[in-house]
Amino acid sequence: MSSRFKFYGTNTNLHGLKYVADEKRYPGIRIFWTLVFMINFCIMLWMFKASYTAFQENAISFVTETTYLDWNTTFPAITLCPIAGSEPEWDNKEIQISYRKKCPDILLACKWNIEKFSCCEHMLPLETEYGICYSLNSLHTQKTIHSQMSLMMNRKTGPGELWLQTDEDVRVYFHAPEDVPFINSDPDQRKDVMLGESFNISINVIEIENDENVKHLPVRKRECKFPWENDGLVVHNYYSYSTCVVQCHAENHIRLCNCTHHLMPVYNRKTYCDIEGLKCLTDNFETVNRLHAKGFDQARISLRLLAVMF
Repeated sequence: MSSRFKFYGTNTNLHGLKYVADEKRYPGIRIFWTLVFMINFCIMLWMFKASYTAFQENAISFVTETTYLDWNTTFPAITLCPIAGSEPEWDNKEIQISYRKKCPDILLACKWNIEKFSCCEHMLPLETEYGICYSLNSLHTQKTIHSQMSLMMNRKTGPGELWLQTDEDVRVYFHAPEDVPFINSDPDQRKDVMLGESFNISINVIEIENDENVKHLPVRKRECKFPWENDGLVVHNYYSYSTCVVQCHAENHIRLCNCTHHLMPVYNRKTYCDIEGLKCLTDNFETVNRLHAKGFDQARISLRLLAVMF
């Protein structure tokens, strides 16, 4: 064994081992290079372990991309919700449809980069916690061939400009295509527009491009989800922070009051709350509709939500 090690050390390209195996060297020099080699070997093992741990626990990294000037930037989704219905015509339709106005009663005219387009052909119905709203460029609406519309922007087209004229008081939400309006939405991402008012809202879109291999990492490693990874989600078809919050709201309605609000999307159409159920939701409003981070010591919804990727 010693002769093999001596042969390997004499002929190897590993720095230092040649001195260790050379019997003509002074013992002090051989001991010195033995220590140097062992220390470097231990450092190498430590770096390998650190790299493996980083891959297991922090597999995702963010870097600045310098080719973004050549990208096509997607216009965000725009959703309009009537602030209040008026004079509904009572019939056998569902309550929320009776109270919510139709698209032609809300939108008068629409333009994309000065060119007019049919509002209600592209602003499609979207079920939300506020009832039926109308959304443009949302993943959650039921699109047809005629409702498809390209809202891409790049260096050639310049910034996109959407112009809407309404005939009712509306709340305007601007959000990512995978998101939906919800009770806990950021106030900076919505605007109440009363009849006769005019507002100019500028939106800065920052897109993140994911490497093709990111989707092959398990969710527990990347700690984020793609919109189509909607396991357990009932209220909407695509995962996002907002749809997950709506799902939590629905589950807590059932847990606390054994029913859901009649405006809750999809989740529980068979057991909407009656008067007693609505009173229960009102009594538990702070618990049902207020969010806190996991571990917060109060009787409110405690969440640990994953970020969304696209």
